[in-house]
Amino acid sequence: MAINSVLERVLKEDVVETPSEDEIITLQEKDQNVYMEVKVVELSAPVTAIRMNKISHLSALKETGGWKKMCDYLLIVKSDGGIHAVFIELKKSLAQKKRASEQLRRSPPFLEYLLSVCKIEDNRIDITRLNTNYFIIGKKSDERIAKQLVKTDPNKMIEKEQYKKIEIATSIKSRFLLDELTNPR
Repeated sequence: MAINSVLERVLKEDVVETPSEDEIITLQEKDQNVYMEVKVVELSAPVTAIRMNKISHLSALKETGGWKKMCDYLLIVKSDGGIHAVFIELKKSLAQKKRASEQLRRSPPFLEYLLSVCKIEDNRIDITRLNTNYFIIGKKSDERIAKQLVKTDPNKMIEKEQYKKIEIATSIKSRFLLDELTNPR
């Protein structure tokens, strides 16, 4: 049985974002400061999108110290190359990169727990080939208004940088091919 089937069996329905009829997954950020949508298209493999804000944190962890910080979404993709886990943090502006990077960095323990639950549910699941990617997706690149001409189309750019031993890709695109998230270039 595929990991995506097991995930959808063990998770509550309101935690999972399912593809629309036209095979698009819409990731949303709604709060008092921002409303944004990011579409994931051309779903070439089974995908389970998990809304991390719907998941309760462990009550044993302290409120201080940032131990309960997590990203907005976790995409689990099953392909021939194994399992791809894509952590996604949606932000109003990429000027908030440090906070977003820290949220991404603190999210993997939930993935490990979730994979353990799936392995218990169905011991045939192979989680030995796990690829992990981290993304910060902003509605705009900066709080300030750019006053010079833009030389390249920012909607086509994905930049990468290191943050505390993880590589994080950033972009202000509002539409991604699934392959761009699982194999950022």
